[in-house]
Amino acid sequence: MFKCNERPGSLEVCEILEFCVVLQPQDKEILNHAVIQRFGNPLQPIFMFKEDILINDLSYQKPIVFPLYNADIEVIKLAIVQDGKLVRFSTGSIARGFAYCGQLKKDRPLIITYGLEAFFKIAETDYPVVLVVLPSLCNQNPIELKENDFEQINFVINQLVKANYQQLYIPV
Repeated sequence: MFKCNERPGSLEVCEILEFCVVLQPQDKEILNHAVIQRFGNPLQPIFMFKEDILINDLSYQKPIVFPLYNADIEVIKLAIVQDGKLVRFSTGSIARGFAYCGQLKKDRPLIITYGLEAFFKIAETDYPVVLVVLPSLCNQNPIELKENDFEQINFVINQLVKANYQQLYIPV
């Protein structure tokens, strides 16, 4: 089991990705993963941690790992995701970035989501989609968005606007 203490700088992006395998949409491991069974298959490759990971005494069993990007499409951190558990980040407790699928083009429509089901469903299409990764992304019971969640969504939108993305859409 991979162990770490959650503190800024405790998990480096390259360190986590070394322990990941890239799964294709048809791989048995991806089809049987609880996150995929609950939220759908994005029909995109996904990073999965090869073994269990313990973060501050909370165990994650082969979690999905989302690289999080800034508006310059640089990886800034990773989100560790398992069904029914809070999302953990490689550094800090707030994402300050986004996951995405598809080709991001500044003059083309870009869909922004904050839920895995919508993100995975849109990822099945040719439309580019951004996921605002909130800590409660995989909670067992859906919860109402809180003020901090709206701040994170707004932060991602502002990042994209400052980077000159012109057509941003949030499905409701």
